[in-house]
Amino acid sequence: DSGDDRGGSGGGGDGQLCEVDGDVALRTLTSKAGTVYTYPSPNQKVAKTLVGGLLTGLLGVGIGEVVLPQLLRGGKGGAACVPVPVAAGTSVLTVIVSVAAASTVQWSQLLADNGISVIPFNLVCWQIPGVVVGAQIAARSQGRWSQAQVETAVGVLFAAIGALFAAIVAKAYLPMY
Repeated sequence: DSGDDRGGSGGGGDGQLCEVDGDVALRTLTSKAGTVYTYPSPNQKVAKTLVGGLLTGLLGVGIGEVVLPQLLRGGKGGAACVPVPVAAGTSVLTVIVSVAAASTVQWSQLLADNGISVIPFNLVCWQIPGVVVGAQIAARSQGRWSQAQVETAVGVLFAAIGALFAAIVAKAYLPMY
C-alpha cells in the first residue's frame, strides 16, 4: 500500500486497505502517471442505484450522488474500496450515460408538445461552457486533495445550495412582515 492520499494501490483514498467478505476479484488499473490502483470489485447496491436512475429520469439529477458514495464506501464497515480517481471517473461516466438518456427523452417530449420555442436557450448557451470548463478544472485538480477534503468540500457545496434553495422558497411562499 502506497499510503498516499490519492488512492494508490490497496483501496480507498485514505491509504487503508478495503476489507471485504469472501473471495473477491481484484481489479488493477494504472494511470498515465504510473500510479497503480488495486481494489476489489465494488459491491453495488442495486436498489439504491435504481432509485438514483429513477431520480435522474424524473429530475435530471441524482445518479452521481448515489453511485459515488457506493464506490467509495462499499467495503466492510464502510471502508473505502475504490480509489477516489477511479470512483470519480466511474461516477462521471454513469452520469453522462444517464443524463444523455434522460435528456433525449425529455427534449423529445418537449419538442413534440410545444416546439423549439419553449427551450430556454439563454440558459443552455451558458451551461455548456460552464460544464466544459468545470470538467477541465476537475480533471487537472484530481488527486491533489485527500478524500476527506473532497467529501467536506462537496458537503459544504450541497449545504450552500440547499440553503439558497430554502431562501428562494421562503421568499416566494412565506409572507414577510
